[in-house]
Amino acid sequence: MSTSEVNNNKGSGNPPSVIEPLVLEVGNQIDSEEPLYEEGENAAIRQYWYAMSAHLGAFIMAAVWSWSSTALPSLRESVASIGVLTLRDEAWIAAITFLGGVIGAPAMGQLSQKIGLRHQLLVATVPLLLSWVIIAAAQNVPMIIIGRFLSGFFVSGVGVSAMLVAEYCHKDRRGRLNFGFDLMFCAGVLFIYIAGTFSNWRVQAAASGFICVIFFVLLLFIEESPRHLILKRRIRDAKKAVAYLRDMEEERVTPYIEWLHREVNQPQPNLGSQEGCGISTLRQYWNLETMKPIIICVALQFFLQLCGVVPIVCYAVDVFKAAGSGKVHENVSTIVLGAINLGATLVAFFLVDKAGRRILMMFSEACLAITLGILGTFLYLKDELGYTSLENYSWFTLACLIVFIATYSFGVGPIPWVVIGEIVAPEAKGFSNGVINFAARVFGFFLMFYFKDMNIAFGQHGVYWIFSAICFIGLLFSYLFLPETKGVEMSQVQKLIRTRWLFFRG
Repeated sequence: MSTSEVNNNKGSGNPPSVIEPLVLEVGNQIDSEEPLYEEGENAAIRQYWYAMSAHLGAFIMAAVWSWSSTALPSLRESVASIGVLTLRDEAWIAAITFLGGVIGAPAMGQLSQKIGLRHQLLVATVPLLLSWVIIAAAQNVPMIIIGRFLSGFFVSGVGVSAMLVAEYCHKDRRGRLNFGFDLMFCAGVLFIYIAGTFSNWRVQAAASGFICVIFFVLLLFIEESPRHLILKRRIRDAKKAVAYLRDMEEERVTPYIEWLHREVNQPQPNLGSQEGCGISTLRQYWNLETMKPIIICVALQFFLQLCGVVPIVCYAVDVFKAAGSGKVHENVSTIVLGAINLGATLVAFFLVDKAGRRILMMFSEACLAITLGILGTFLYLKDELGYTSLENYSWFTLACLIVFIATYSFGVGPIPWVVIGEIVAPEAKGFSNGVINFAARVFGFFLMFYFKDMNIAFGQHGVYWIFSAICFIGLLFSYLFLPETKGVEMSQVQKLIRTRWLFFRG
């Protein structure tokens, strides 16, 4: 049977005997390197549209996380409809989304492993919409907490869009397109800050639910992961999807599909053969080749969550009110912060495939460590030592947080999401995404839940000094352990990550 005949057999009904000849024929045509290819003139436009559609989930994730920032001040004024809020109620409302993610991340990871990355996003979008409906219609605090928990549970899987985009996009724009995840996230934060300034918490929730509807519609028009299609033995669908995203005739993508077919079906190092539709047991995933990139990604999520951005974003109005921002209203300061965040991310969007991931991450960590250290010292002098003359410089808080959010947007914010799409083991993307997001939500939950307690125990200045120290450690980690993947083919990235631990020597 010829290769073209094999590729034209579509659907999960193909018996193993139909697929086997393809593997044997491929072995005589190409080696283990990913075959080179050219793209059509419309490929870039299609890939940008595809990436931004897939990454709209990050917009919703930002709405879930940052909703509490402007909603809490509004909720405090809604005594007649929901009752009086206690400090513990506020902590649960702000942090419960991360606890939902702790439980939801492994579940979403396993779901994507079984039904595919795109279908996992589709399935999660419907209950996400329901969660916003519950919040918008809430009559008491428990209803809000239930809605927030559900939103955190189902939004925990949107990070798979980075893996989905990485499979289709050209290596020279892969970083930029996955930078779009953080670009969408920043747009979502700004959306909530503006909506919260001019409307109450119910309207904010309803508007966020409408974004879920848009996301669902867009997902209907994007392609499933080619690896998943091949694992499901839908060879022809995989060819059509890749050909469309690269604006090429189907015959011209055949070498890539054949190579990908062999990569998907051959036993991985220390992983053994893949069972069924590529679903392996936990024991099979528990090996160095799979766990090493997970460890790196979890560490990057640790530095992302604990650099201070999560409570600053989720408690932005309260942070500015407590620190003092002079004559500038805290809501205005919050909008300025969100706009700077989006603007800086947009600039970094065009730099990531030129400057590289590693240098941007190190630059970002260094700037964050310095800025937070300076802000902590300013607040220590003003609040603890009583230098009242510094009250005239209360705008300094806003200035420091603008520098903080701008430099965060260059590296610490987006790079972890870019790297997830590039270095995790292809045969374990669902499992890896579940573990990484589980860890990220654990970090986020504890920081959010105890943030105000930390302010009481250490003072505002002490909390910022702690964040500064964590950023400095993140700088050292990035220097030693973060690989540079700019312009590197996905197959070469996998070889690089499997053979090395330290990357400070290039």
